[in-house]
Amino acid sequence: GDYDDSGDESGAVQKLVSSDGLRLDGEEPRRGGVHDDSASLEVSAITPARSAYTLSPPVNKMDKLRFSSLGLHGRKNEIEVLRGCFDRFVTKLEELEESESSFYESDNSCDKSCEVVFISGESGTGKTALAESIKERVASCEGTYITGKFDLKLRGPYFGIISLFRELCGEILELRRINSDRYQELCHSIISEVGGEIVLLTNIVPVLEEAIEVPFMPDVVADQGNKEAKERLKYAFLQFFRVITRYFHHLVIVLDDLQWTDALSIELLEMIINNRDISIMFIGIYRSNEVDEAHYLSKTIRDMHDAKKKRWDLTEVSIGNLDATICEEILVQLLCVEPSNETSRLAGICHQRTAGNAFHLLAYVSMLQEQKLLVNLRSYNSQPKRWTWDPDQIEGETTISSNVVELIKATISKQPQKLKDLLQLVSCLGTSFERDIVICAFPHMHDDTDPSQVGKVVDELLSLAVRKAFLERQGDSRYRWVHDSIQAAAMQQVSDADIVAYKFKLGMELIQSLEEREVESNLFDIVNLLLHSDEECSEEDRATLLSLCLKAAKVMIQNDCFVSPASTHSNSSYSHFSISQQKSTELTSFDSCVIYAEKGISLLPVEKWTQEREVSLELYSLLTEAYLILVNAEKMKVYADEVLHQSSLSELEKVRVHICNISLYAGVMNKAREALDMSMDVLRKLGCKFPKNKLLQVRLAVSSVVGAKLPTEKDIAELPIMDDPTKKACMEIMVSNFSFYATICHTVNLVYVLTLSLSLSAAL
Repeated sequence: GDYDDSGDESGAVQKLVSSDGLRLDGEEPRRGGVHDDSASLEVSAITPARSAYTLSPPVNKMDKLRFSSLGLHGRKNEIEVLRGCFDRFVTKLEELEESESSFYESDNSCDKSCEVVFISGESGTGKTALAESIKERVASCEGTYITGKFDLKLRGPYFGIISLFRELCGEILELRRINSDRYQELCHSIISEVGGEIVLLTNIVPVLEEAIEVPFMPDVVADQGNKEAKERLKYAFLQFFRVITRYFHHLVIVLDDLQWTDALSIELLEMIINNRDISIMFIGIYRSNEVDEAHYLSKTIRDMHDAKKKRWDLTEVSIGNLDATICEEILVQLLCVEPSNETSRLAGICHQRTAGNAFHLLAYVSMLQEQKLLVNLRSYNSQPKRWTWDPDQIEGETTISSNVVELIKATISKQPQKLKDLLQLVSCLGTSFERDIVICAFPHMHDDTDPSQVGKVVDELLSLAVRKAFLERQGDSRYRWVHDSIQAAAMQQVSDADIVAYKFKLGMELIQSLEEREVESNLFDIVNLLLHSDEECSEEDRATLLSLCLKAAKVMIQNDCFVSPASTHSNSSYSHFSISQQKSTELTSFDSCVIYAEKGISLLPVEKWTQEREVSLELYSLLTEAYLILVNAEKMKVYADEVLHQSSLSELEKVRVHICNISLYAGVMNKAREALDMSMDVLRKLGCKFPKNKLLQVRLAVSSVVGAKLPTEKDIAELPIMDDPTKKACMEIMVSNFSFYATICHTVNLVYVLTLSLSLSAAL
């Protein structure tokens, strides 16, 4: 490129971290007092004559701290534990390979197992860096280390799994480069074993289609219900991992920020870990201060500990802040000096200001250098490099760093304008993003960019951002933020009001510039950009945004987190949930559904029930379902009543809302009798009548059975799929609430008989 790629040490926190901890570069700490270390200190400098833009002036390469030389301090025991887990994983795999010859004698002899590690700690303590400490060990065993990351603002189902798949696709493409025969064999195995369901995976991870050269296949679940589609998607994931673990030995999967995961991802991980044909080492990373005992991640870990039959070895590693002694070790290595009273006092100040948080500590030291409170004398004379500082001045001019974002903001503000423009743009695109998306948006957001040069300019700026440790690469064309604090700092370069307008403009530009499939692939990124703006838009833009909000809301609620409150809240009372105090942290997908659907409703015209009938019904029904699961009866009633009061809607169209009302009474409010009466009323309106008299109910149940000709297995197998929407609705009402019918014995018999009768007479 047009930039000196020698490695910059003057960025966000100067390549000193990996996600949220100190980077382990494999170098031993060096001490030895004052000496000339200029050969290893490098700063990138733009050569104006060669670059399309002069992004920064040339700087003295001798006056920067060499953060990249730092090792992983204060984590010796934790590193040994993690390495021990990996060694155990490798040993078990080797033992398994030796026992494969006896596979046909005993299936159990070839059961595979998994190594599971959970790393917890507060933000900035070095959790990700600790996980990375085994990367070299994995590479030495010819293993594969891949990572995925969940996002606070993008709570879609499988979001972290999808990001992991993107990195895995990079490994598959690398296999194609180095061993085409094995690559072809892998592709054939994936397509043959996953089958037509591969379409489901390529729909949510488009790059997979390119990575394994998927032939054209029809969407095998396009006409199926949500439940069937979800089951097929889980099957596709599982089959895919079965194949992958056969071709990528010693596979280590790391999922970061599990505190923001969704229930579907947790369920899929449990399925993978429990599968006897899959052997992986899984490392889950989460912020301990954001996961309480009620969080479903905590429940999952407890269940794994308590399981009687385990296919895994489970290890938990908890890390905290560094003490003052470790802070001094870091400073001694960083400044290339011997420990002394001066370094102890400086370490004490740094520890006091940052509480020993690794990320905050290094951001604070970077700030001291930027503000010339930590000065390299080599910058001012010809003597060997020596860092100097005034502890009293540092104490007087700095305060406790309660917010590392402010420190990073100060660093970003001093960057070249073009780089700040790029960082502001990509900060709006989530924790990771594609290069092509940036190239598409950049010229529209910054008019002074020559359209013919935009690809070159963006590549140069991305490379610069990587060298300055704001971003890091994920393959050839994908990037992610080194730490979410850097992303937050980049976004806060402008006011809240300005950033809302900026996001809206960016979102609309992406909608207009991207192809339809690209918009689908980046659905949540784009919708999140548009959510909070009140700007007027054209009728065409309004319709587009409304459609996207509806799609996003439907995706969020279409997961297997949905459990009827009739079975999960049987001991609850109305007073307990009416103020939403029992809202669980595991319901983040439903929170997001509410946000998207309510935004969609705000975009509806005044005469919505005549002009946008179908969209209005879908949005209000989604919100009724979401608020039911969020145990917010007051909000649910608002949206349910809006639907039920529409005389233009048929009873069949209102069924989803009726089911929510029935579930509310049966489960959360524990009023089975009222729920039963509501069910009978709705069924009667749909043409499925129940006698009100108890004796008549029993007689009808008996008469329906006596004399009835029972079908054979062949008869049942030949039954067609039920396609009558009214009968399907009746079945759904009776089956979904069967548990509370059982509390009223004279009714359950009739319900059972009628559901069986409907199945046999109408279809399967």
